Amino acid sequence: MSNETGRAEVFVQAARGGGGKWMVSTQGGGFPRWRGDSRELYFFAADKIVAVDATSKGAVFVPGPPQVLFGTPLVGAGAGHSDFFLYAPARDGSRFLIGRRPGGAPEGAPLPIVVVLN
Repeated sequence: MSNETGRAEVFVQAARGGGGKWMVSTQGGGFPRWRGDSRELYFFAADKIVAVDATSKGAVFVPGPPQVLFGTPLVGAGAGHSDFFLYAPARDGSRFLIGRRPGGAPEGAPLPIVVVLN
């Protein structure tokens, strides 16, 4: 995640060695998370969770087009580094755990845990 373009965007770059750098978000984005098999990258954009298919051809990363998965009231997106952990995809990407501050709850107040099934 970088703001080198003037706004927060999501990039992919090799952790070791040289190689390229590829921007995967197109309308801003942040707080990226990889699916367990690294074939998909998720990130937060405005009030949505977005997915990008991730493939490579040799040393070249080939991102698919960003696909909006669903809207979400992600807690405090962009407010600070601690917000990075406010959502987590299941290893296979079939479910997401998302933190949400109840209406009117002050910053730093303990949050209740609510589990929704089906």
